[in-house]
Formats: sequence, structure tokens, C-alpha cells
Amino acid sequence: MKEHELLQKMAQKIATLEAENTQLREALDQSNDMIAKLTARLDIIDQRSAARARREFSTSSERSVPSDLLRESEDPIAEDSQFDEAETTPPPEEAAVKSPKKKSVGRTPFSDDLPRQEIVLDPEEFAQLEQSKRDSFKRIGEDVLEVLDYQPGVLQVKRYILGKYVDPGNPDLGILQASRPNDRIIRGGMVSNGLLAASFSDKFIYHLPYARQSIRFESIGCPVSRQNLSRWQIQVSNLLDPLVQLIESHLLSQRVLHIDETTLQVMDEEGRENTKKSYIWLRVHDGPQPAASYRYYPSRAALAAEELTDGFAGILQSDGYGAYRSLVKQSDGRLANAFCLTHVRRKFHEIVMGTNSRKSRKQTSPATKGIRKAAQQMVHDIGEIFSLESRLRKQLDHNQISEEQFLHKRKEQAKVLFATFKDHLDQQKKTVIPQTPLAGAINYALNLFDGLQTYLDSIELGPDNSAAERAVRPVALGRANWHFSGSPDGAHSSCAMYTLLQSAKMNHLDPGAYLNHVLDEATLLVDLPYDVQAWSALLPWKFKSEDLSWQDRAEFFTSLD
Repeated sequence: MKEHELLQKMAQKIATLEAENTQLREALDQSNDMIAKLTARLDIIDQRSAARARREFSTSSERSVPSDLLRESEDPIAEDSQFDEAETTPPPEEAAVKSPKKKSVGRTPFSDDLPRQEIVLDPEEFAQLEQSKRDSFKRIGEDVLEVLDYQPGVLQVKRYILGKYVDPGNPDLGILQASRPNDRIIRGGMVSNGLLAASFSDKFIYHLPYARQSIRFESIGCPVSRQNLSRWQIQVSNLLDPLVQLIESHLLSQRVLHIDETTLQVMDEEGRENTKKSYIWLRVHDGPQPAASYRYYPSRAALAAEELTDGFAGILQSDGYGAYRSLVKQSDGRLANAFCLTHVRRKFHEIVMGTNSRKSRKQTSPATKGIRKAAQQMVHDIGEIFSLESRLRKQLDHNQISEEQFLHKRKEQAKVLFATFKDHLDQQKKTVIPQTPLAGAINYALNLFDGLQTYLDSIELGPDNSAAERAVRPVALGRANWHFSGSPDGAHSSCAMYTLLQSAKMNHLDPGAYLNHVLDEATLLVDLPYDVQAWSALLPWKFKSEDLSWQDRAEFFTSLD
């Protein structure tokens, strides 16, 4: 009996211990799950922290502008922020290979277009001789030394003296006086077209704010306030609106249109706080007769995209911002999407860099290694596509293949590369942890996948939206210097100036010289009824660079003798 009770108690004890062991195992499993989730979360935090630090402090090729030039992410599934500026076309490999240093081949000669001041020097011994003895010498040659000189900006006052005359013998004739010259686009203003062109190009091409220009003007003897400069900008842009409209019409007539937007802070907007972000939207044509157009809108709403593409029928190349996708869906076949592969690559590249941080390298978690490996694979796949495009473009540029051969080879070979990329995306999507940067990058790529291949059928298109991003860069660089626009009118006029000057630059013109010429011609046109032919003659692709030069530039240098 006692033995039976003892065995029963032992069995109960064993059962109790087994139950406790089961509970402990369940608790351990829960703890392990929690540890895995926390580890994954820490990996995500490390990645995002590294990405932010890289955007603020890195000097790598992945960062083209300072961190204050970042914008909102173009897609809700994306990570916290997205670069607003263009990347260079990515190489197929991540590791940078240093190219061998080129041997110096001598000094680059100065441009023949630069004015020259000749200074003739003779030997001192020769100069001391009497003229009769100099005549016995025979000149056998000369050495020419060219030194690049710079004269700081020089202001001059054009003083018009309007003569008055009377005929004493004919008092009925009255007083005769010379008419005021009609050589300034701002009637009755104190500045010439040349000064306006120089000031506007300094701000919108060389990113010199009016406040600094005002200081510079004062330093050379003429105080010109930044308020006056801003007011003149608004006046001139209104007068040149017919030319701006012609550039915009030209863009809408093209088969391919690049589009993008960037932030701008504008003061005194009706019903909005000064801290609210507004936007500059831009459209670009990068083919023959290239041009760019800039428009200011208070918001990033889809309505802006609709207005900017009204009248356009063709391919719209952009990033993945949802407004562009919705616009195409609602266009009844009028528009087609072509998305930017560089934006897709950027997301995976940031993950690679984030998991490759010093802190992440110390971690040995399988999750971190798996994330890094997956992102590296995607970057490699995209690099292969860009490498193919680069090789074929070089062959086309060197007339090694025809346009038809280019399109055939590109489509045939790129389809294989895109299929490989798609397989890797699908595989990773099955196992990736939701709500992570890697999941966001994969979903972003898959959502845009068909549109990423639109470029294959058009010789005018490439795999990225670099044309628009290049056009964004001047705005971002300028914004880093002048920070904000003082009023909506100022924002509109700034967009007009960007339109004219950047379009001139895209056509390989000196933007300042082009604007100077436009102002001189428009001075006469603004008082006449609108003449489309006269204004069309001022479009930037109607000029060659050698046809334009700053007024009196050569005369200024020769006056230094």
C-alpha cells in the first residue's frame, strides 16, 4: 500500500514537472519570438539612422546635395524620406574602382572668344638704343605668353543729354528736343537691360541671392537694394510672359515629357502659414530643341499635375508619386507612365549602406545579413540594366549600330534582365518582414514594374528620370542660398526666370548673354500688338552660342590699354 502511494505521488510529481516544463518551453519560445522581433526592429532603426547620417554627412556619389534639400517620399510605402536630387547613373558594381591618373598634356588653351589685350614688350637693351641703331636689327620672331586676367564688375552711368533747339527766325516752330531713348524694358527705370540680365543670371544660374548682390553693388560704388532687384524681377517676368508661354507650348507638343517637383517656402500666401511648404513643378524635354518649364503651386495636389499636362499626349516619365499614376489612369490612353529606375535603386542602396554601418557590421544576426544580401542583389540587378543601356548608347553615339538595331538589342537583352530582377523581387516578397525598409523598397519596385520598362520602346527615353532631376538641381542649389520666396508673385517670377535661363543653358547658350539679348528685343515688342513670329524668334534654340555676347564686353577690355 505504501509502495503504491509512493508510486502515485511520484507520478503526480512527474506530471507536475512535465506541465511546468511545457509552460517554460512555451515561455521560452515566446521570449525567442520577442527577441527576434526586437532584433529585426533594431536592424530597421539602425538602417534608418545610418541613412539619415549618410544624407547629412556623407560625401559619396549617392548624395548629390546637402541634407536640407530632401523632400517628402513620393510613395506611402517608402521609408521616411527621399532624395530630391538626381543621382548619377549607377555603376553595375558597388565598389568604386579608382581610375589611373592621366598624364598631364599641357595647359588647356584659353578660349578664342575671350577678348585680348596685347602688350608688346621689347628687350631693355633694344629699347635703350637710338632709332637709327634699332633699324639695323632684324626681328626674327617672338614668344607669346597668355595670362588670364580678371577685372571686377564695373558699373558705369549712361548719361543721356537731350539737346533742345529753337529757330529764332521761326518762333512758331517751337522747341525741338531729342526723344528719350527707348532702350530699357523697364520704362523710366534706373537700370539697363544689361544690369538686369547680369543680376538675374547671377541669382538663377550662379545662386547668388539679391541680398549678397546688393552688398556687392554697394562695394563698387552704387547702392542697389535687394527690394529693388526683387521688384525688377517681377516686372520683367511679367513682360516676358509671352516667351515663357511659347516655351511651355513647345514642351506640350513633344512625345516625351519629364516631370518632377520640389519644395519651396513662400511667404505671405493667402490662408497659409509661412512655415508651410509650397512646390515648384517642372517639365522637361531633353531631345532636339531642349527646354524646361517651371511652375509654382501652393501644394503637391494632383490638380497641379493635371494642369501641367493639359494638352499633352505621350509618355510621362516621372518618379513613383501617386499623382502621376492616377493622372495616367484617368487619361483614357492619352498618357503613358515611364518610371525612374534610379529611384528604385536608391531605396535598395540605402538599405545596403544602412546594414553596412559600423554598428550593423558588429551584429551577426541572420536577419541583418539576409536584409543586406537581398538589397545587394537588387542593386546588382539594376546595375546590370544600366550597364546594358550605357553600352548600347555608346555604340549608337559612335554610329556602330543604327537606331533600329539599338531598339531591338535593348529590348531583347533588357527583357531578360528585368525578368531576373522580377524573380528576385517575388522571392524576397514571400519572406520579407512587413513594415520594414526592405519590404517598402520591394513593394515600390513591384508597383512600378511595368512602367519601369516603358522606355524600352522609345529611343528618346532612358531607364531614369535624370533629365528632370538635373532640372531640379538648380532650384535646390539656389534654395540653399536664398532659402525662400518673399511672396507668391516672387515665386511665379522666379519660375519664369528659371524657365528662360535653364532653357538657354540646355541649348548651350550663355544664359546671361541670351537674357540680355531677349531683353533688348522685348523692349520694342512689349509696346506692340502680340506677334507670335517676333516672339518665337527669341526662343533659345533659335540661336547659336557664337551669335550672343554681352554688350560692350570687348570694348571694356580694350579700354584697359
